[in-house]
Amino acid sequence: KEYLTSDDYIMLSAAVQASAEMRGDEVTGALADALAKPPADNQILILGALAKRGDPTAMRAIAAAAGKGDKAVRIAAIGAMPPIGDSSSVNALVRLMNDSDADISRAAQDNLAAVAGKEADGAVMTMLQSGETSHQLKALELVERRRMTNVARALLKAARDDDKSVRTGAIRILGGLPGEVNFGVLVDLLLGAKTAGEIRAAERALAAT
Repeated sequence: KEYLTSDDYIMLSAAVQASAEMRGDEVTGALADALAKPPADNQILILGALAKRGDPTAMRAIAAAAGKGDKAVRIAAIGAMPPIGDSSSVNALVRLMNDSDADISRAAQDNLAAVAGKEADGAVMTMLQSGETSHQLKALELVERRRMTNVARALLKAARDDDKSVRTGAIRILGGLPGEVNFGVLVDLLLGAKTAGEIRAAERALAAT
Protein backbone atom coordinates (compact mmCIF):
# COMPACT_ATOMS: atom_id res chain seq x y z
CA LYS A 1 0.00 0.00 0.00
CA GLU A 2 2.79 2.44 0.86
CA TYR A 3 4.29 2.04 -2.62
CA LEU A 4 1.04 3.28 -4.17
CA THR A 5 1.74 6.71 -2.70
CA SER A 6 5.45 6.67 -3.56
CA ASP A 7 6.98 9.68 -5.24
CA ASP A 8 9.12 7.24 -7.22
CA TYR A 9 7.20 6.54 -10.44
CA ILE A 10 9.02 3.22 -10.99
CA MET A 11 8.06 1.99 -7.53
CA LEU A 12 4.50 3.17 -8.06
CA SER A 13 4.32 1.45 -11.44
CA ALA A 14 5.54 -1.81 -9.92
CA ALA A 15 2.94 -1.55 -7.15
CA VAL A 16 0.15 -0.89 -9.64
CA GLN A 17 1.24 -3.85 -11.75
CA ALA A 18 1.27 -6.06 -8.66
CA SER A 19 -2.23 -4.91 -7.76
CA ALA A 20 -3.49 -6.31 -11.07
CA GLU A 21 -2.80 -9.81 -9.76
CA MET A 22 -4.65 -9.20 -6.50
CA ARG A 23 -8.39 -9.37 -5.88
CA GLY A 24 -10.61 -7.84 -3.26
CA ASP A 25 -12.03 -4.58 -1.97
CA GLU A 26 -8.96 -3.87 0.14
CA VAL A 27 -6.75 -3.57 -2.93
CA THR A 28 -9.34 -1.47 -4.75
CA GLY A 29 -9.59 0.75 -1.68
CA ALA A 30 -5.83 1.25 -1.55
CA LEU A 31 -5.79 2.27 -5.21
CA ALA A 32 -8.73 4.61 -4.69
CA ASP A 33 -7.05 6.24 -1.69
CA ALA A 34 -3.83 6.72 -3.65
CA LEU A 35 -5.76 8.38 -6.48
CA ALA A 36 -6.11 11.58 -4.47
CA LYS A 37 -2.38 12.20 -4.48
CA PRO A 38 -0.79 14.00 -7.46
CA PRO A 39 1.13 14.25 -9.75
CA ALA A 40 -1.12 13.69 -12.72
CA ASP A 41 1.01 10.92 -14.27
CA ASN A 42 0.64 8.86 -11.11
CA GLN A 43 -3.09 9.43 -10.98
CA ILE A 44 -3.52 8.41 -14.61
CA LEU A 45 -1.57 5.20 -13.96
CA ILE A 46 -3.78 4.35 -10.99
CA LEU A 47 -6.93 5.14 -12.97
CA GLY A 48 -5.83 2.65 -15.61
CA ALA A 49 -5.56 -0.01 -12.92
CA LEU A 50 -8.98 0.87 -11.52
CA ALA A 51 -10.49 0.71 -15.01
CA LYS A 52 -9.16 -2.84 -15.41
CA ARG A 53 -10.63 -3.85 -12.07
CA GLY A 54 -14.10 -2.42 -12.86
CA ASP A 55 -14.92 -2.41 -9.16
CA PRO A 56 -17.93 -0.23 -8.19
CA THR A 57 -16.41 0.45 -4.76
CA ALA A 58 -13.92 2.79 -6.46
CA MET A 59 -16.59 4.85 -8.17
CA ARG A 60 -16.66 7.63 -5.58
CA ALA A 61 -12.91 8.25 -5.95
CA ILE A 62 -13.10 8.00 -9.75
CA ALA A 63 -16.01 10.47 -9.88
CA ALA A 64 -14.08 12.90 -7.68
CA ALA A 65 -11.08 12.71 -10.01
CA ALA A 66 -13.35 13.28 -13.01
CA GLY A 67 -15.04 16.29 -11.45
CA LYS A 68 -12.16 18.73 -11.23
CA GLY A 69 -8.42 19.18 -11.56
CA ASP A 70 -5.95 18.31 -14.31
CA LYS A 71 -7.80 17.75 -17.60
CA ALA A 72 -5.81 14.65 -18.52
CA VAL A 73 -6.65 13.10 -15.15
CA ARG A 74 -10.31 14.01 -15.56
CA ILE A 75 -10.45 12.36 -18.98
CA ALA A 76 -8.67 9.26 -17.66
CA ALA A 77 -11.18 9.08 -14.81
CA ILE A 78 -14.06 9.33 -17.27
CA GLY A 79 -12.50 6.48 -19.24
CA ALA A 80 -12.45 4.33 -16.10
CA MET A 81 -16.23 4.49 -15.71
CA PRO A 82 -17.55 2.21 -18.51
CA PRO A 83 -16.06 -1.00 -17.04
CA ILE A 84 -18.02 -0.30 -13.85
CA GLY A 85 -21.24 0.33 -15.76
CA ASP A 86 -23.59 0.71 -12.81
CA SER A 87 -26.06 3.51 -12.15
CA SER A 88 -23.48 5.64 -10.35
CA SER A 89 -21.12 5.58 -13.32
CA VAL A 90 -23.94 6.27 -15.79
CA ASN A 91 -25.22 9.18 -13.70
CA ALA A 92 -21.72 10.62 -13.40
CA LEU A 93 -21.19 10.45 -17.16
CA VAL A 94 -24.54 12.13 -17.82
CA ARG A 95 -23.61 14.97 -15.46
CA LEU A 96 -20.19 15.36 -17.05
CA MET A 97 -21.77 15.63 -20.49
CA ASN A 98 -22.95 19.05 -19.33
CA ASP A 99 -19.47 20.18 -18.29
CA SER A 100 -18.43 23.62 -19.51
CA ASP A 101 -15.20 22.16 -20.94
CA ALA A 102 -15.99 20.77 -24.39
CA ASP A 103 -13.27 18.10 -24.14
CA ILE A 104 -14.69 16.80 -20.87
CA SER A 105 -18.24 16.86 -22.24
CA ARG A 106 -17.23 14.94 -25.36
CA ALA A 107 -15.21 12.39 -23.35
CA ALA A 108 -18.23 11.76 -21.14
CA GLN A 109 -20.50 11.29 -24.15
CA ASP A 110 -18.03 8.97 -25.87
CA ASN A 111 -17.71 6.85 -22.75
CA LEU A 112 -21.45 6.73 -22.11
CA ALA A 113 -21.74 5.30 -25.60
CA ALA A 114 -19.43 2.49 -24.45
CA VAL A 115 -21.37 1.56 -21.29
CA ALA A 116 -23.25 -1.68 -21.80
CA GLY A 117 -26.67 -2.41 -20.41
CA LYS A 118 -30.10 -1.04 -19.64
CA GLU A 119 -28.90 1.60 -17.15
CA ALA A 120 -27.19 3.53 -19.94
CA ASP A 121 -30.06 2.94 -22.38
CA GLY A 122 -32.47 4.36 -19.82
CA ALA A 123 -30.32 7.45 -19.31
CA VAL A 124 -30.24 8.05 -23.06
CA MET A 125 -34.01 7.74 -23.30
CA THR A 126 -34.47 10.20 -20.44
CA MET A 127 -32.28 12.69 -22.30
CA LEU A 128 -34.21 12.14 -25.52
CA GLN A 129 -37.50 12.83 -23.79
CA SER A 130 -36.21 15.78 -21.76
CA GLY A 131 -37.47 18.51 -24.09
CA GLU A 132 -34.06 20.22 -23.90
CA THR A 133 -32.62 20.51 -27.39
CA SER A 134 -28.96 20.09 -26.45
CA HIS A 135 -29.77 16.94 -24.46
CA GLN A 136 -31.98 15.58 -27.21
CA LEU A 137 -29.31 16.02 -29.88
CA LYS A 138 -26.74 14.22 -27.73
CA ALA A 139 -29.27 11.48 -27.05
CA LEU A 140 -29.95 11.00 -30.75
CA GLU A 141 -26.25 10.52 -31.39
CA LEU A 142 -26.07 8.02 -28.55
CA VAL A 143 -29.11 6.08 -29.78
CA GLU A 144 -27.32 5.61 -33.07
CA ARG A 145 -23.90 4.83 -31.63
CA ARG A 146 -25.29 2.34 -29.12
CA ARG A 147 -27.45 0.75 -31.84
CA MET A 148 -30.42 0.91 -29.53
CA THR A 149 -33.62 -0.88 -30.48
CA ASN A 150 -37.24 -0.55 -29.34
CA VAL A 151 -36.91 3.21 -29.52
CA ALA A 152 -39.28 3.92 -32.43
CA ARG A 153 -42.00 5.47 -30.29
CA ALA A 154 -39.61 7.96 -28.67
CA LEU A 155 -38.03 8.76 -32.03
CA LEU A 156 -41.42 9.36 -33.63
CA LYS A 157 -42.19 11.85 -30.89
CA ALA A 158 -38.82 13.53 -31.45
CA ALA A 159 -39.57 13.63 -35.19
CA ARG A 160 -42.35 16.08 -34.35
CA ASP A 161 -40.28 18.22 -31.99
CA ASP A 162 -40.24 22.02 -32.22
CA ASP A 163 -36.53 22.03 -33.09
CA LYS A 164 -35.67 21.19 -36.70
CA SER A 165 -32.33 19.59 -35.82
CA VAL A 166 -34.05 17.20 -33.43
CA ARG A 167 -36.72 16.40 -36.01
CA THR A 168 -34.20 15.76 -38.76
CA GLY A 169 -31.98 13.59 -36.57
CA ALA A 170 -34.89 11.49 -35.35
CA ILE A 171 -36.24 10.93 -38.85
CA ARG A 172 -32.81 9.90 -40.11
CA ILE A 173 -32.38 7.31 -37.35
CA LEU A 174 -35.88 5.91 -37.92
CA GLY A 175 -34.71 4.80 -41.34
CA GLY A 176 -32.16 2.53 -39.68
CA LEU A 177 -34.75 0.62 -37.66
CA PRO A 178 -36.09 -1.98 -40.09
CA GLY A 179 -39.26 -3.63 -38.86
CA GLU A 180 -39.86 -1.10 -36.08
CA VAL A 181 -41.49 1.63 -38.15
CA ASN A 182 -44.52 1.30 -40.41
CA PHE A 183 -44.01 2.48 -44.00
CA GLY A 184 -47.10 4.65 -43.78
CA VAL A 185 -45.74 6.47 -40.74
CA LEU A 186 -42.63 7.41 -42.69
CA VAL A 187 -44.79 8.63 -45.57
CA ASP A 188 -46.65 10.86 -43.10
CA LEU A 189 -43.34 12.24 -41.85
CA LEU A 190 -42.30 13.01 -45.43
CA LEU A 191 -45.58 14.76 -46.17
CA GLY A 192 -45.31 16.76 -42.96
CA ALA A 193 -41.65 17.67 -43.36
CA LYS A 194 -40.98 21.36 -42.78
CA THR A 195 -37.42 21.73 -44.05
CA ALA A 196 -35.26 20.45 -46.89
CA GLY A 197 -33.19 18.48 -44.36
CA GLU A 198 -36.27 16.72 -43.02
CA ILE A 199 -37.43 15.91 -46.53
CA ARG A 200 -34.07 14.33 -47.39
CA ALA A 201 -34.02 12.41 -44.12
CA ALA A 202 -37.56 11.10 -44.67
CA GLU A 203 -36.81 10.10 -48.26
CA ARG A 204 -33.73 8.17 -47.13
CA ALA A 205 -35.70 6.52 -44.33
CA LEU A 206 -38.32 5.41 -46.83
CA ALA A 207 -35.69 4.11 -49.21
CA ALA A 208 -34.15 2.07 -46.40
CA THR A 209 -37.40 0.29 -45.49
